[in-house]
Amino acid sequence: MDGHCVLTPMDTNSTLTKAMCPSTDAEKNRMKDIPYLEAVRSIMYVAIGTRPDIAYAVQHLSCFSTNLGQAHWTATQWVLSYLYSMKETRLVLSGSDPITLTSWLDSDWASDTDDQKSISGYIFMLGSGAISWSSKKQAMVATSSCKVEYIACDHAVKEAMWLQNLLAALNCQQECPTDIQLCDRDQNHATKIYCNNQNMITLSKDMSFHARHKHIDVKYHYVHKHTKTGYICLHYLLTSQMTTDSLMKALTHPKHKHFMELMGLKETTTR
Repeated sequence: MDGHCVLTPMDTNSTLTKAMCPSTDAEKNRMKDIPYLEAVRSIMYVAIGTRPDIAYAVQHLSCFSTNLGQAHWTATQWVLSYLYSMKETRLVLSGSDPITLTSWLDSDWASDTDDQKSISGYIFMLGSGAISWSSKKQAMVATSSCKVEYIACDHAVKEAMWLQNLLAALNCQQECPTDIQLCDRDQNHATKIYCNNQNMITLSKDMSFHARHKHIDVKYHYVHKHTKTGYICLHYLLTSQMTTDSLMKALTHPKHKHFMELMGLKETTTR
């Protein structure tokens, strides 16, 4: 690994699929002694703790845990090489930004070529550092980008409510920017959540709009409930400005580095 410098968690020129999995007993026997699960679990530990930049890679590699092929093992070694190359990178929780809970959420519609399911992702920042993130394949096949985004928003809102309660229990007084919507109830101000789908924002606010989306499971209208009560506030943001883009797909180095910096990941010198 020392001589292999890698600057992104995944190779943008390689697409992993189940077609790369072994199909014969001889092929499976050749792969059975590969420590794939151990490697994926190890990088998952890092991804959960301090490295949101590899969250998508871990999520993607986990899909092939039961029947891995050589290409999947090569991709795992790529992630390990990336972590070694970027070993001086730290998640820095400091800066001059207001201590405000803010989130970005995004989705990649039908991005999985095997089952046509979509990837959801969110990241929560407290000030200038990330404190919670997720890259997860959705359980169902969505029929529209609006539905995909709405399901992704449901997961983000649940996390927002949990973090709001945690901050309240810690008696953490957030600094409230002048442009943020206040809660109607006696709690901290609404958590601002950025997304890049205007239809989803409309759906979260307008109950009459729900008639056109009866196929969306009722449980996902949790988003509407907390938008109405003022605990969350959805805002539109251009895709190019979405911090969560690196949680959805493999990116080129310039884009990946840009979003790493937005998450609060910085290269530091170990003393």
